[in-house]
Amino acid sequence: MRLEVKIPNGIIGLDDSQQMAEKLNVLLDQAEQIARTGLAKCDGHSERLVYLMTFRYPNITAVQAAEHVDIAASTARRTLNALAEKELVLKIQHKKKCRIF
Repeated sequence: MRLEVKIPNGIIGLDDSQQMAEKLNVLLDQAEQIARTGLAKCDGHSERLVYLMTFRYPNITAVQAAEHVDIAASTARRTLNALAEKELVLKIQHKKKCRIF
């Protein structure tokens, strides 16, 4: 995925905007590689959907994942736990038993 950034001359120099675009492209390439590697480790359609959802919503709960992917909350919780076991997401447990992945 490549991103072109066009900024009018005078706001920032052409070299600066080119450097910014190159840095953004490197970050996009890195994110794409992380996603590909993670998807290869996923088992099943629901697991892939939930994994991809964590890119859009990095601090997602099982209930939120269930709503976004249209699966049961218990399935989302099992899926997020499986992703955490595979070290594809980080599980954070709060005092109120609300787990954020």
